[in-house]
Amino acid sequence: MRTYGELRLIEGDTAWEMSSLEPHVAIRLKHIFPRVPKQSAGPFRFPRDLMHAADLDWFLSRYPLAMSPGDREALRGGRLDFEMQQAEIERILLPEYVPPAVVGLREDQKVRHYQMQAVELLRRRRSLLLGDEGGLGKTYTAAAFLCAESGALPAAVVCDPHMQKQWKDKLTAFTHLRVHVISKASPYDLPPADVYVFRISQIGGWTDIFATDFFKAAIFDEPQSLRTGTSTAKGGAAKVLANHVSYRLGLTATPIYNYGIL
Repeated sequence: MRTYGELRLIEGDTAWEMSSLEPHVAIRLKHIFPRVPKQSAGPFRFPRDLMHAADLDWFLSRYPLAMSPGDREALRGGRLDFEMQQAEIERILLPEYVPPAVVGLREDQKVRHYQMQAVELLRRRRSLLLGDEGGLGKTYTAAAFLCAESGALPAAVVCDPHMQKQWKDKLTAFTHLRVHVISKASPYDLPPADVYVFRISQIGGWTDIFATDFFKAAIFDEPQSLRTGTSTAKGGAAKVLANHVSYRLGLTATPIYNYGIL
């Protein structure tokens, strides 16, 4: 069978590398994978995750690439896992889905069905942007997730300055989670807690702590304030935090910011 290049696992089997592509195949690759730099001539690298496994396996069905038997098995296994995950997500989104009970809520508190759907999506996908209108309980969805997923603690919440106290008040009224409000823009000895609430203006000084993997989940409240990316100290710190946690949750009532059109 003719092949158009080579695909192999690299970096301790944590990434895929595609090399020696014929020019017309490289051009097609850049159209299909928009994050591939248009000026790059290869080799092209992709993270080894389920979504990329599914996309790369589909690409190989059109443009076969030379692979070792072990790498080919790993790629197909990732695609099958992705398809299973997608089927599970579709099941969760059905109206008749029955979510598991949440332990750790205050007496007489409960989680709504649509909130638990978001919780279960985040548990499986590990990254989620939750866009809801104000008043639908995004904060309570985040709190329910932290109660449902023990592997998400301790968690860091990043919010606007005026929301810091509100986050603490809502979390402690809704759950039994221990909450500490960060008081300084530079590291200090943190008391034991399940959730640490940062003002977004503080996180630039905490980058080194974020890189230690201390936090297991990051919750960004209204993350459009980070839209300028790593060009700012807070944007760079947010990226470090997001790269060193197992779960990432964005909460916003304004997913389209400034440039929305009808």
